[in-house]
Amino acid sequence: MVLISLFNRTLCPKTYYPTPSEAGLDKVFQNDDLLGSHHVPLGVIWRYSRHMRSNPEPSLLPSEYAFSHQIRVRFSETDAMGIVHHSRYLPYLEETRVEYLRFIGQSYADSRENLGDSAVLEANVKYRQSLKFDDLLTVHLILAATTGATFTINYLITANDNIISTAQTQHAYINAQGRPQRLPAWIKALFPK
Repeated sequence: MVLISLFNRTLCPKTYYPTPSEAGLDKVFQNDDLLGSHHVPLGVIWRYSRHMRSNPEPSLLPSEYAFSHQIRVRFSETDAMGIVHHSRYLPYLEETRVEYLRFIGQSYADSRENLGDSAVLEANVKYRQSLKFDDLLTVHLILAATTGATFTINYLITANDNIISTAQTQHAYINAQGRPQRLPAWIKALFPK
């Protein structure tokens, strides 16, 4: 029953979804050994991940993004077909987020040590064209939306003036114990009013 429920949630986004306790998942995930000590509690993921689908799609216009970062495709990132493997796009997004923090004067290491961390709740990538070894890609980033403890970032990946992919990540701001906390003022100030 639980697997069917999770399957339907993925393929049928307009159907009713039971809460984790209604589906019996709260009992399954109570043991910390199953999840490890660095995971966000299931209830937090359930509560906040549903909001991402209501956020606007990433723009296809590079001029609408607040920051961009260039990355050269390394040979180790390509697969047997000679194109960048789909799993390598997420590290491109992460590298761009870290560079954005550096650009605005917030070291990721310092903010993580002193203020808290942001856990990725959801990541969506739409692939439009492929990248090949030695391509110079540009990852454009804009902060798209915020709630009390979560924020969404939109991305546009381009190479040679071609749109390669769009992406969106949703993050929860958490403390050292992995519990959600309100976004700090410096993060809220970055979002458009």
